[in-house]
Amino acid sequence: MDSKLRFIINIIFTIVILGIIFYFIDLEMLVSSMLSIDLGLFVLAMFVYLLLNFVLAYRIKGLLNYLKQEISFKQTFMAHMTGMLASDFTPARSGYFLSAIIITNNTKIKLDKALMSIVGPQMIELIWKVLVSGVMFIFLINLLAPSDNQLIITVIGFVLVVIGLSFILLLLMNEKLLNKFNFCEKIPLINFGYKIFCGMQKNGYVLLSQWKLIVSTALVAWVLKGVEWFIIAQAMGISPYGNPVQDLLFFMGLHSLITFFHFFPAPTFAGTGVAEGVAAGILLLLGVPIEIGISFAFISRLDSIIIDFIGISEILKIKDLNVLDKIKQIGN
Repeated sequence: MDSKLRFIINIIFTIVILGIIFYFIDLEMLVSSMLSIDLGLFVLAMFVYLLLNFVLAYRIKGLLNYLKQEISFKQTFMAHMTGMLASDFTPARSGYFLSAIIITNNTKIKLDKALMSIVGPQMIELIWKVLVSGVMFIFLINLLAPSDNQLIITVIGFVLVVIGLSFILLLLMNEKLLNKFNFCEKIPLINFGYKIFCGMQKNGYVLLSQWKLIVSTALVAWVLKGVEWFIIAQAMGISPYGNPVQDLLFFMGLHSLITFFHFFPAPTFAGTGVAEGVAAGILLLLGVPIEIGISFAFISRLDSIIIDFIGISEILKIKDLNVLDKIKQIGN
């Protein structure tokens, strides 16, 4: 499919989803809640998000240095931010693979090594977020279920989380099992996930040897993202529990769960509309009006996009801006 046509389809689907959301809410209340945000706290949230990206860039540089690949922190950071910006406007955030292309274009580093340093650690993050999201999902189900059924639901939820994590680990360790899913290579967007699993198996020795760097940066990034969302909530007067510690823990779990909807394989800009709707629905269960929940989700996305625009300078250097076409070259 032509890149321009694909881009138009993404716009149409995104507008349709947003249109459905706007149809069922009070737009005046939505706009009012967004405009009443504490700008000082909003800037602080952006600063925390910037720190998060420094941590992720540091991890990429650390892995490349371990592979004896020379690259400056500035080159690493700019490549990372370019990928982050591209991911804001591509389905399932697939544009993040552009970071590997930028590294290859600006250095002598080969694409496979650049790709490994970027997507390899994300699988470790995925395992952690699956665990956290599973706990969050069990919590939400218990919130809706009668008290008599909560123990059963918790046990079932725990078993499902264990099964899911075990399956992911088996895919990472068993090449024959992973090969049975090679049909995923032909499915748009999902094929990126399959390639990540293949890359993990191929470069597992690097990830195992550098597990301290990967795990520590993953945990720091996870905490920073939770802090960022907590600050945005404070800026909008949102406090689901009325207790700062409980609120912070809640937003750490919430952002982990919502991440999966950003990667939702639909023709929208990084799950736009879908992620916001789910986040607002969860906040609604805790007494936050739907309009305020939607505005919180939009502000959270805006906060990221503003900082991600640091990478615009690298994108402007690319003569051919068919980002998805360039990303497809990774799998060829």
